[in-house]
Amino acid sequence: MKNIILKLVAVVLAVTATLGIVACDTTSGDQSSLPGKDSSSQGASDSSSGGVSDESTEKDLIFVSINDIHGSIEQDDNGKNGLSNTAAVIDKMSENYGKAGKDVRDDIILFGNGDMFQGTAISNMSHGRAVIEAMNDMRFDGMGIGNHEFDWGLDTILAYFDGDESNGEADFPLVTANVYKKSEGKYISDIYDDDNVINSTIIEKSGVKIGLIGVIGPLENSILSARIADYSLRKEYVVDRVKEVALDLKADGAEIISLNIHNGDDYNEEFVNLNDNGDYLIDVVFNGHTHSTYKHEITRTDGINVPCVQGGSNNDAFAYIKLTYSTDNGTIEYTSSGYRKISNSDYAYDSTVENTIREFRAQLIDSLPVLATSAKTVRSRSDLYDYVGNVMLNAFEADYSCSNTGGIRSTGDITANKDIKEDALYKIVPFDNAMYVIEMQGKGLYKYYTEQGDHNYYGIKDGAKSFYNLKDDENFYTVAIIDYVYTGSYFTPYLEYVKNAVKTDVMLRDLLVEDVRLCGLAGDKWDYNSAPHIGKVNWN
Repeated sequence: MKNIILKLVAVVLAVTATLGIVACDTTSGDQSSLPGKDSSSQGASDSSSGGVSDESTEKDLIFVSINDIHGSIEQDDNGKNGLSNTAAVIDKMSENYGKAGKDVRDDIILFGNGDMFQGTAISNMSHGRAVIEAMNDMRFDGMGIGNHEFDWGLDTILAYFDGDESNGEADFPLVTANVYKKSEGKYISDIYDDDNVINSTIIEKSGVKIGLIGVIGPLENSILSARIADYSLRKEYVVDRVKEVALDLKADGAEIISLNIHNGDDYNEEFVNLNDNGDYLIDVVFNGHTHSTYKHEITRTDGINVPCVQGGSNNDAFAYIKLTYSTDNGTIEYTSSGYRKISNSDYAYDSTVENTIREFRAQLIDSLPVLATSAKTVRSRSDLYDYVGNVMLNAFEADYSCSNTGGIRSTGDITANKDIKEDALYKIVPFDNAMYVIEMQGKGLYKYYTEQGDHNYYGIKDGAKSFYNLKDDENFYTVAIIDYVYTGSYFTPYLEYVKNAVKTDVMLRDLLVEDVRLCGLAGDKWDYNSAPHIGKVNWN
């Protein structure tokens, strides 16, 4: 299925170099190199469903989990590090690669472990549709929910699983077992009477029935309060919920069960030891959310070491677990696991995936105007803290400003003497954070800063008191603050010091775009160390 906003003439792609795969295989510890080529037609059959069986009772399977790509699907200027390059690396892991009449997805189980969309202009401007279409091309088997799937409102993402192809549609299910909608009194997977939003699913690969479960950890505090208000992640019930769903999968004939949880490794030991009268339920565990690359082995109570893996973030790497399953006796041998980094030398790519991404880029990004030219290279996202804080001060004529450090995600790839377009600001601040203007007592500001200061960055108007000099100050000061901080649970204890809070319709990212634009109009080179060009904005 293809539903692209605008179909352009297909781009003719040529591969001119070899593909080097840097493999972090914590079983062997080896680095390997594989030949590179356009992989889009290698080993493909007419069927994309898998399930081709042979006479062997030993089935080699590869589980792949891609987590936290945050919309990072585009190649760089050198034709590397895109999702199409990742697709080529995954294809080459298959035993069927390059074999006529064989399907490279018959022995690979591919899952998206949450936070797939929010983070880049191409994804944000299409509300994730560019990522969905690229995932369709890669033939994902399922996707779970992360905390950032709530950023635009969960209904925005659910629309890709509603069966309405006119607004874009995923060719794979949303597998989410523990997101509970309070107003309905049901898990969202039970609200939808179809096969698109589900607790779990069974797929068949190489003749083996594989159960897939997706859950999200207790990450309510990582979600804008307004977006999570009608949902519960049932944090006290995550492990029990996984067991409940796994038992249903076993009853339906699942031979292997893979669990993807958008969370760190907090629950892994409990997951791998879940059993039903000695029959262990979870065979494969993938983590997400923490943007880490690791393989941990959990020793089950029967002495078997079960790998639990996470594959980084932003399409820098993916996690995998290889195993051999015996259809004779149901035993599993873990042969290798770890994460594979997408190397800067990876020139090979899947042309179908790349064409899709380039079509979206042509529609959404290429026509964006140049805002300004940068005077210097931004080398760390922390370089931008003072600049963003000062933009907020100027825009609202505030005494103080406050935002969370996690809200600035990158440097925007801003380079000295290079043009800056709006897509750079999406990389820096991908979130649709609305601004609040509040009046807050000085002693409340002091208390918040000294108790929660490490989580945020701040702006202070010239001549205003430092936070430490506000300890006993009962005067009220104007504070420009983003909604994520102001409406979050960490700020709740300090609301007693606040009056006259107004939510504006101004987005933080829009303020940055306007400031850079005004800099360019003034004929200046943009410099994050210089005073912002933006003045007071109309927000009443």
